[in-house]
Amino acid sequence: METLCFNQKREFLFAVEKVVRETGEAILTQRGTRIFDAKDYKGHESSSIDNFARERMQAALDRYLPELEGIVRFELMPFSKTLIEVEEHHHFVLIIDEIEGTTNTKRCLSAALEYRPPALVSLALSTSEKLADLFLGSVFTLDQGEVFSALCAGDDHFLAFRNNQIIPPSSVISTQGDSRSRILVVGYSNSHRLQKGEAEQALYDRKLKVYDGCRASGMDIINLLRNATDAYIDLRHYWSTKDGQGKEKEAMLQVYDIAGVIPIAEGCGMKVTDAEGKSWREYNLEDTIPLIVARPDIHQLILETIKPFVEKWKEAVKY
Repeated sequence: METLCFNQKREFLFAVEKVVRETGEAILTQRGTRIFDAKDYKGHESSSIDNFARERMQAALDRYLPELEGIVRFELMPFSKTLIEVEEHHHFVLIIDEIEGTTNTKRCLSAALEYRPPALVSLALSTSEKLADLFLGSVFTLDQGEVFSALCAGDDHFLAFRNNQIIPPSSVISTQGDSRSRILVVGYSNSHRLQKGEAEQALYDRKLKVYDGCRASGMDIINLLRNATDAYIDLRHYWSTKDGQGKEKEAMLQVYDIAGVIPIAEGCGMKVTDAEGKSWREYNLEDTIPLIVARPDIHQLILETIKPFVEKWKEAVKY
């Protein structure tokens, strides 16, 4: 594991923020171009706009992080890094989702009536394929053109920023303007509607008003930070729909989907765990993750409410 001082991390953060902004702004220029699906991968459709975003991300990485080398991991296929020969290379894992919310983006850019897509560009840096070694994340929101980012400041503590301004956790961790807790239970593309429904009913019975997500997990979490909702709950990990070859047939929550936004949520004071209350840092890049991101005052209530269902679903997988 590489050891970086705070100033080195900060320089990487500045560069990553430029990468996601440049890639995101380029994506938005594609309104009116012909966009079409190309292939399916792990339940996700890859389209021509993904290919465009991948090319722009590669170019931005080469421009702003030319000294980086090592493993690059993201949704569909590897990037190739063009290296500039310098005295010292930095070996990191880049965790990339060039469009988190592809369906929203391709439909928006193809629409006759113009609007901005609820989607984002996501990039995180880690010193290994373990999330425990994640030290920064940054996203560019396509809907409002904002850059959110977070930097590990030591002892697993993250500082979060919006457009280069620090976000005080005290300003976002409490619900404002509403006396009810409104939560998202995600599973919009999953066939296990009954399992999702029984968990939703139990949460509703605990006075939590339940809604679906927006088809982009990263945006759902950003909207939680914006005070639109109070929790993000994603239990698809327990509802795997693998085919005979062991391949996932439907969209599951992959680590790369949310690696860029998890440090931001933590830096804003939100509680981020898996559905059993364990740290997200116990997961690796290959994993799917049952994720809970919630305001601190309702996080434990959510865990207690879904516990019987999680235990039942885990037991069913054994047989």
